[in-house]
Amino acid sequence: MEEKPFKFSVDWTKTACYCGLDVHKYELAVAVYSKDDSESKFLKTNVFSVDSKGLEQFWNFVKKYHPYGFAMEATGIYHHLIFRFLQKKRLEVHWPFKIVVINPSDASGIPGRQKHDKLDAENLATYLAMGLLKSGKPIIAILEDLKAIFRTAKSLEKDRTSLKNRIKKTLDRAGIRPRRFNLNHEWICEFLHHFINQSHSLGEYIQEIHENKILLKRYRNKIFKNLSMFVPYCEFSLSSAQRALVKHDLVELDFKTARKSLLAVEIDQLIVERPGLREHAYK
Repeated sequence: MEEKPFKFSVDWTKTACYCGLDVHKYELAVAVYSKDDSESKFLKTNVFSVDSKGLEQFWNFVKKYHPYGFAMEATGIYHHLIFRFLQKKRLEVHWPFKIVVINPSDASGIPGRQKHDKLDAENLATYLAMGLLKSGKPIIAILEDLKAIFRTAKSLEKDRTSLKNRIKKTLDRAGIRPRRFNLNHEWICEFLHHFINQSHSLGEYIQEIHENKILLKRYRNKIFKNLSMFVPYCEFSLSSAQRALVKHDLVELDFKTARKSLLAVEIDQLIVERPGLREHAYK
């Protein structure tokens, strides 16, 4: 009689399954791991694309095992989408599961892991089952977005500082080196905008402002109040190349300043809509 393998029906939801996720920008490596009381191990792996279709395929792959938990390593911003996806699915299913996001620095202390090896999905699932993983700080979407906005604001301020220094160096090369020349002041930027659009010396330009009551009308009081700042450099003028450099940097500075102001308004709006966050922000 020919021997035939006996087929057993297996229900892996009767044992504790754990899921490890190795998150990349475009791909998600998945491993489902379990070990029953006979020490028999089960491992199922697959790779899915990180898009709407791929995430649904991933969920269909894992949900039949009812994982007790999902573990992933924090990977910059790429794990945020997977975390939110799992949070949403947790509200739709009848079994509870935890979501563990492990900090890369914490992963270095896991037994059996070499110092510079990246935790792959299989290892994560195994370590989660063994209780070796501890979740890092929870991902709070609004705080992550605010941090990104603050990073943008910091970058803008760094760019503005660089532009202001470049403008001052160009003026320095022409010999125009007034003290207290603060390019954060609107009147100074407007004073420069008009100065670079003509070829006169600084002294001739100031004389023109004296004679033309309409020119820089809004800022005249500020200019004449600070006239002593410019007097020592009245005989100097900018070359055509220097005027072009200052003009370019001033336009860029105006643009960066406008973006910074817009970000400040948007940050304030985000905080106003969240009273608890505002209370912490202003302590």
